[in-house]
Amino acid sequence: MLLKTIISFFILTFFFNQLQAQLGETFDIERPEKYSERIIGYEKTYTKKYTLPRKFIQNNISHYNFYYNANEKLKSILITAKLAQKDAYDQLLPFYSYSLEQTKSQKQELDSVIHKATGGILLHDLRTNWVDNFYLLIGKAYLLQQKYDSAEMSFNYLNYEFAPKDKDKDRILTGTMDVEDNDGFSIATKEKKSLTSKLFSRPSSRNESFLWLIRTHIENNDFGSASGLISTLQNDKKFPKRLHNDLDDITALFYYKQEVYDSAAHYLAKSMDIANGKAEKARRNFLTAQLYALSNNNDAATKYYAKSVKYTLDPVMEVYGRLYSIQLNKGADPKIIESNIAALQKMAKKDAYQDYRDIIYYFIGKMELERNNKDIAITNFLKSAKNSTTNATQKNKTYFTLADLAYADKQYKNAANYYDSLEIASIAATAIDSINAKKTLLKKLVTYTDNVFIEDSLQLIAGMQPNERDEYLKKLIKRLRKEQGLKEDGTSFGSSNTSITNNTNTNLFESNSGEWYFYNNNAKSRGLSEFKQKWGNRPNVDNWRRQQAITAGGNNFSNRQRGNAANTNNQDTSATSNKKMPKELTIEALESNLPFTTEQVKQSNNIIEDALYNLGNLYLFELEDVQNAIITFED
Repeated sequence: MLLKTIISFFILTFFFNQLQAQLGETFDIERPEKYSERIIGYEKTYTKKYTLPRKFIQNNISHYNFYYNANEKLKSILITAKLAQKDAYDQLLPFYSYSLEQTKSQKQELDSVIHKATGGILLHDLRTNWVDNFYLLIGKAYLLQQKYDSAEMSFNYLNYEFAPKDKDKDRILTGTMDVEDNDGFSIATKEKKSLTSKLFSRPSSRNESFLWLIRTHIENNDFGSASGLISTLQNDKKFPKRLHNDLDDITALFYYKQEVYDSAAHYLAKSMDIANGKAEKARRNFLTAQLYALSNNNDAATKYYAKSVKYTLDPVMEVYGRLYSIQLNKGADPKIIESNIAALQKMAKKDAYQDYRDIIYYFIGKMELERNNKDIAITNFLKSAKNSTTNATQKNKTYFTLADLAYADKQYKNAANYYDSLEIASIAATAIDSINAKKTLLKKLVTYTDNVFIEDSLQLIAGMQPNERDEYLKKLIKRLRKEQGLKEDGTSFGSSNTSITNNTNTNLFESNSGEWYFYNNNAKSRGLSEFKQKWGNRPNVDNWRRQQAITAGGNNFSNRQRGNAANTNNQDTSATSNKKMPKELTIEALESNLPFTTEQVKQSNNIIEDALYNLGNLYLFELEDVQNAIITFED
């Protein structure tokens, strides 16, 4: 039985495997002197008969020892590149799920593919069935290295050398009109359609190389050559149906690169069947939906977003797919937007979407802006910022939107706070200069405004009746003690003031009682008091200020009253409000900062006047806010 099987295999191999020889081809190979007389495998093409045993051995070694290993290495390179790419679903996805920059970085691995494929050609008989596959691998490897000239040469050689031949083995000129088959103008290789051919032979790689040649032209921005070849293949009756989806895919890339999004979406949708697995299918559907959305075809976009949600295993893609579908369902009826917002709010309450509430609330805010409900939109943006714990990109986007809204509404203090909350390291380099310029401008504005507020508040307190002022200062002292971790009698929580200033160090993880630090309430409260005395009462906000800035901001009465963490030292040369918190929190100490005398009131008014003048100039010349400039100058 085994013998019959082997004999049958030899017969099938002999009759049905295609013969693709490169007779007459020579290679100029520099050999070490030691091997100068050795005959290389490809040279035996001209001296040995291509017998059945030789054909069987050469084909199998070429296939399994060389082609298989080189092809698997190429696959692993693409897998590595795909794992390195992180798609941002709030932006238009890249066409491929990997980047050529990533594949290019794996130069050593790609060189290995080229060497393996070259060895497969030179070390074996050139009449094997795998030579064209080796050239295709070499061209792919060059393309993934972004060596477009070398890739183009490889694909062109493959197209030329393996072009169709007539009965006398003469090469048929590319593009010859095939009158006999009535197929018209053609450049493709006609593939056999019989069942035996499909079962026992391998299609030529030449037709595939056309597609890779088109991609090489596109990646090299040679859209003219790519367009000509695409058009030719679309009208070529010999171009095999098995590659039509791949042709649609490369045509979609052609339009994608040129930002012709409607055509890109059309051809990408037609090529959906080439997706390998659910994850790839979900991504292709998501990109198709994005392209249709950019073409204002909302119905088609919604359809493909729904498909991406159906196939995806990525929860982030699912969330964005659902959000975009809801957002696109606008219609002429205002009630549709209202129902969409209700659907998003319902979505935000579900535990399954807990980690994505920042994205959901951001979308609700954007939709409320479309209804001109700015206050409600800002409320949702703030919810988005509050729920952004791990998604720094989304948090930056939310704060940036809030900052721009506040800036446009001339709420400059709020804008300063929001710009201050941005993580500059996560922002595109092109936007950093603009943001820093606005932050510098707003910092000066906040300083001038605070100077006016502080001095005005101090004059107000000084103008109170003595009894009323004493009552107010007592309440203020009580609140300030609480903020500094002190009891009303001046002692810290759990210990006396003397314990704060002694030289005894507290070890967080060792104590005489054997009790862990965080289980010891006395040690914790003492540590809190020591921390606040040394570093001040740091606000619980993003991007802590340096100690100097926090102390300066925290020691102003107005900052204490408003809890405003955005105030900083005044860097201007004009008169400033430099009232500092006294060391002892007593009525007498606080009153020392109040302007009681005529000279003190005059000095305070000078600070206010100077700050208002500078603020008016800032409104007029830097912010170009004439209305606020007039009001400020009048004040």
